[in-house]
Amino acid sequence: GLDKQRIVKRDDLDKIEEWFGPGSTNNYNIGVQLGPRSKIIDVEYDSVEGQQVAAKLFGEVYTPTYSSGNRSAHRLFLWQEGLPQTAVIKTNNLELRLGGGNMGAQSVFPPSIHPSGSVYQWVPGLGLGEVDIQPVPESLLIMLANDPALESLDTPLLARRRSSEHWDRIIAGKSKVV
Repeated sequence: GLDKQRIVKRDDLDKIEEWFGPGSTNNYNIGVQLGPRSKIIDVEYDSVEGQQVAAKLFGEVYTPTYSSGNRSAHRLFLWQEGLPQTAVIKTNNLELRLGGGNMGAQSVFPPSIHPSGSVYQWVPGLGLGEVDIQPVPESLLIMLANDPALESLDTPLLARRRSSEHWDRIIAGKSKVV
């Protein structure tokens, strides 16, 4: 319950070292607030279809990436002005945790333990401190601008709108994002 949750300010380094430092036997999970305050977003996919879409959208973008189990991957990107003002968007087999609007969003980070018992782990070579968090790829911005479900959101991205046929060609790998 809530009485067992501990919320730590990001600048309480002594407490964080005590909980997670060498020799710690604690099994605490780490939840990170996403959006304008942390300046990061999380793009998650937990299916083969989501992995294929992510591969086409992100190509060779090296940004911190972690797994929360056998199927799920999380890619972190820098939050930026102009993203839809909503907490979470599910589109094209991806879940985008943007942390916008009034509700906010969070993600659980390594070395937390998933309810299934698996441990959240950074992908080798793509951990925090190994690679920099990258800006949101242009291809993801274009996908958001072309999602009919987002037309009602107040966002400048919609000015970049492309035809649905254009987006279908990109997803199919028959066209490049321009």
